[in-house]
Amino acid sequence: MRHPPGGGRAIARFTQPTEKFIFCSNVVAKVEEETLETVTAAPRVLVSYDAAARRRTACSMVQQFLFGRRVTVRTQGGEKRYRYEGLVHRAGVERLGQSVWMMREDEAEELTRLLGRLGVPYRRERIWVQA
Repeated sequence: MRHPPGGGRAIARFTQPTEKFIFCSNVVAKVEEETLETVTAAPRVLVSYDAAARRRTACSMVQQFLFGRRVTVRTQGGEKRYRYEGLVHRAGVERLGQSVWMMREDEAEELTRLLGRLGVPYRRERIWVQA
């Protein structure tokens, strides 16, 4: 923890986390004055997986779930195009790198359920990010 300028000392206090957020307060104390800084953090889940070692069908299903897909169907009058958006199009879902994603708890549950059903090894970690 960094000490504030002027020789004061910094004290970190954590409050009880609520259902959606946790608050961390840094109190910067000097001889006669006190400054309170509140940082709001939101819960997120990191999910990483290794689909490369799996069969091609499993890899395709994971990619379609994450990135979405487009389907063209031939009809009597021509063609119809359907677009199914993937997990990446939802608010709060971010791709951090190859096979590493950050998302809310409910989206992480959907993804890990699919990965488990397909037999794709994965790891999930709960984290807090600044909101």
